[in-house]
Amino acid sequence: MIGALVWHSTQLGRVDAWAVRAFRAETHFGFQVASAVSSGLRLLALAAPPTIAAFAWFGSRRKDAVFLSLGAPAVTLAMERLLKLLVARPSPESGVLMYPSGHLAVAATLALTLVLVLRLANVRSGVMVIAVTSVSLALLVIAGARLAEVAHFLTDVVGGIATGVAVTLAAALLLDARPLSFPRDHRAR
Repeated sequence: MIGALVWHSTQLGRVDAWAVRAFRAETHFGFQVASAVSSGLRLLALAAPPTIAAFAWFGSRRKDAVFLSLGAPAVTLAMERLLKLLVARPSPESGVLMYPSGHLAVAATLALTLVLVLRLANVRSGVMVIAVTSVSLALLVIAGARLAEVAHFLTDVVGGIATGVAVTLAAALLLDARPLSFPRDHRAR
């Protein structure tokens, strides 16, 4: 739905214009910090899938979780590229296609994949709360960095997160045709 709102748009809507004013880095140092956060995601995007896949195998011995860990980021990146071409929302300054944010799409995929793998491994509820809180904060920091750099607009960031979540959930459902169920024993192990 967000893609339809910004379809081929070259002008900022009210919400995006407000977000640019509210989140733009006002100092050179602020811009450098935001840029460093964005650049750091590249290393994370390379290291996280095999790390999550190894944990998936050793934690649950489920091939589908390993395939999800390795495949979801690649499929998300392909979907993000396809959406950029379909929506064709250019940057006002450079003409580079902006919607959705690839950084946020991949980050959301990695975050959700980690949470799903931890759930399959039956980690303690306290560990799960820490993991969900940590990945949520990481997504907020990355989103803030992309907005501070004005590398993306708010709709691009939200669209990126939505793309990552949708692709990951679709991949998880395709890989695991069984209905999701919760363990009967909800006590911490």
